[in-house]
Amino acid sequence: MNLKPARMAAIGLGLAFALSACGAQTDPGQFGETEMEEGESGQALRDCSDVLKSAGADLSYCDLPGADLPNAGLRKATLTGANLTEADLTGADLFSADLTITDLSGANLTKASLASAVMTGADLAGANLTGANLTGANLTGADLRKANVSEATWVDGRVCASGSEGLCR
Repeated sequence: MNLKPARMAAIGLGLAFALSACGAQTDPGQFGETEMEEGESGQALRDCSDVLKSAGADLSYCDLPGADLPNAGLRKATLTGANLTEADLTGADLFSADLTITDLSGANLTKASLASAVMTGADLAGANLTGANLTGANLTGADLRKANVSEATWVDGRVCASGSEGLCR
C-alpha cells in the first residue's frame, strides 16, 4: 500500500490501526515515525490503483488523482471521500453512486451519467460536466464554482444552456 506523505503523523500501533481501517494488512512493528495522507474528513486516503473498477465497487477514501477512467462502469459504487482531482471520467456510468465529500475538482465528467448520485459536500470546482446527466442527483452542499455544466441534464431534468457555469441556466 503506497500512501503519500502528508499531514497526519502516526507512530507504531497508531499507524497500523489507521492503515487496517483502510483495509491494509500491516505488522505494527514495521513502522517507525511515519506520515500518511489525510482527506478532508480526517480519514486516511488509500491507494486503490489495484482495485477493480466495477459496479458496486467500494472505493471509499481512495487516492486516485488524475486517474484515467473514461467509460468506467461504476454504477452504485461507493466513492465517499475519494480523491479524484483532475480524473478523466468522460462517459463514466456513476448512476446512483455515493460521491459524498468526494474531491472531483478539475475532473472531466463530460457525458458522464450521474443520475441519482449522492454528491453531498462533493468538490466539483472547475469540473467539466458538459452533457452529463445529473437527473435526480443530490448536490446539497456541493461546490460547483467554475464547473462547466453546459448542455448537462440538471437534477430537475432541464437541459442547461451552453455556457452555463456553476448553475444550470
